[in-house]
Amino acid sequence: MTMNFVSQISFLYYRDLVKAVKFYEEIFDFELVVDQNWAKIYKVTDGAHIGLVDEKRGTFNWQKEKTVMITLVTSKADEVDAWYENLKQYNVKFLSEPKDHKEINIRCFIFEDPEGYVIEIQHFYD
Repeated sequence: MTMNFVSQISFLYYRDLVKAVKFYEEIFDFELVVDQNWAKIYKVTDGAHIGLVDEKRGTFNWQKEKTVMITLVTSKADEVDAWYENLKQYNVKFLSEPKDHKEINIRCFIFEDPEGYVIEIQHFYD
């Protein structure tokens, strides 16, 4: 059976949706494509979206331990470093600095959003 999917959405659940919305809108300037008040879906790139959900209304409850990492892939390696420098002004919690991982041919760093979801900014060299 062949499936013809047209898009993908990763939903993240928040206790403080207003704070999460402010974070993603101010830092990433993603386009808001669906606003249901308690759930907001942003276009990351063609076919890829991120959904921010108020845990009081969503399917799942907020969890302290996060088991999801959002990876945002850049087209150039120097954009990884530029994002790192840009994020310093927002006082995010960095979990690593930009570095090359030669064994898997990437450059990346990771940080946390306001409620502990891990976000990775990454570039694939090949």
